[in-house]
Amino acid sequence: MKLIVNPHKIELIQEQAVNEKEIDISKCEFEFNEEITEDYVKEAYFTLGDKTYKQIIVNDQCAFPQEVLVRPATIELGVVAYLVESETEIKRYNPTPVYFKTDLGSLKQAQNSQPITPSEMEQYEQALEDGLQEVANVDIDASKVEHTSTVTITNRYGVERSVEILDGEQGETGPQGPEGPAGKDGKDGADGKDGADGKDGTNGADGFSPVANVSKSGDTATITITDKNGTTTTTITDGQNGTNGTSGADGFSPIASVSKSGSTTTISITDKNGTTTATVSDGQAPDMSNYLAKNNTTSFTPTSGSYQPATAKYVDDSITSAITTTLGGSY
Repeated sequence: MKLIVNPHKIELIQEQAVNEKEIDISKCEFEFNEEITEDYVKEAYFTLGDKTYKQIIVNDQCAFPQEVLVRPATIELGVVAYLVESETEIKRYNPTPVYFKTDLGSLKQAQNSQPITPSEMEQYEQALEDGLQEVANVDIDASKVEHTSTVTITNRYGVERSVEILDGEQGETGPQGPEGPAGKDGKDGADGKDGADGKDGTNGADGFSPVANVSKSGDTATITITDKNGTTTTTITDGQNGTNGTSGADGFSPIASVSKSGSTTTISITDKNGTTTATVSDGQAPDMSNYLAKNNTTSFTPTSGSYQPATAKYVDDSITSAITTTLGGSY
């Protein structure tokens, strides 16, 4: 049976049947309040009638004393816990006891029963020892072929006895158990190695440079363009002559004059908006051979490079030549 021991009261939390005249069968298990620590000496007191019997509680357990199990009766069970220092009891718990009943057992005084004599007891112990010795000298061997198991037993006299055991039929498949809970996600795996380089792609088709051609017959110009998709041709007819424009205002030629006094040069330019004057102090003389003056009147033809200057006359002559060459005639 199980009991809780509080500082002032014992509680029976699990009752167990206890029969008269039983020997070393029933035990008491105690659960002590936290105030009653392992430092305390603990004793159980069993009282039957006017007689009390003490049992030491070890590991929170104790057996029933044989003296209280002599007959069916009501038993008082108490517990005492005390603390000792220097062989002096300094603290004691003495809670209120509990009561339980012992039941009637089967053992009776039979008319034909006789006590076991010492000689008979010795014979019984010897027979038990012989039986254990015989079992200790037994050799057991087992083997299996397909569905038949053979067990061979050899006793200490060398006598063998074999028994064959056939496998039983396979039972029906049991019902599927419930699905277990999902496991936790595993940790991320290590990064995989870089894959092998892919194969080179196939070469692209050859490129194709378009070719353009312009020709003219009479008043019709024909433009032909050939590219990778084939040849495209279109024609353009000359437009009618436009009406003459109105005469422009009279032009004004700028007049520039330069004079010098001492180290100061005065430059004056007069155009239709008036006269602008600027003074320049002497400095290092510039190399004018690499420049084209605004009032230039001599011929200049660019020789190389995309950024050399061109005179107005050179541009007009180049345009007239291109038109004459492409469309024919003179303009």
